[in-house]
Amino acid sequence: MKIRDLESDYGQQLFKLQKEAYKVEAEMIGFADIPPLLETYEQFIAMKRFYAI
Repeated sequence: MKIRDLESDYGQQLFKLQKEAYKVEAEMIGFADIPPLLETYEQFIAMKRFYAI
């Protein structure tokens, strides 16, 4: 199910939130090469599904 169009302000906010969350996780585990941290906005909006808890 598509939540919303990721090519929007909503998508940009969601991308920024994801980056900030993964930065915290990377610091906690001492590993910065988590794939979502390396992802560009273009890659983010091109994904077919978004999973959230």
